[in-house]
Amino acid sequence: WRALGPTNFGGPVTGIATLPGNSQRLVSSLLGGGILRTEDGGATWQAVDGIPEYTIARLVGDPNTPTTLYAATGSGRALTPGVGVMKSLDFGATWSVLPNSPAGAPPRSASAAPRRPEAAP
Repeated sequence: WRALGPTNFGGPVTGIATLPGNSQRLVSSLLGGGILRTEDGGATWQAVDGIPEYTIARLVGDPNTPTTLYAATGSGRALTPGVGVMKSLDFGATWSVLPNSPAGAPPRSASAAPRRPEAAP
């Protein structure tokens, strides 16, 4: 392994998502706070604007819509309680908090289950 950065953010990586068909585009979440994006396979990283220094406990992608990501905020070990679950429809460029998502309680796990068309109402 070779460290590619970023070097100006702290904390362990809690999730990483790749865009299928484009290995150069990655989104990473950090326990120390924030979400980072790269368009060049990790050579350079940029913090996503509009994401405060929330602890990101989990980052998962939607298996049916590759550009949709979910970030669960908060952690039992962090000083910031989080705001709930955040959603991005554009592979991490912009984020919004999902209404009625549990704020303050860190998630124990997160996943985006594949949609089963036969189970839809």
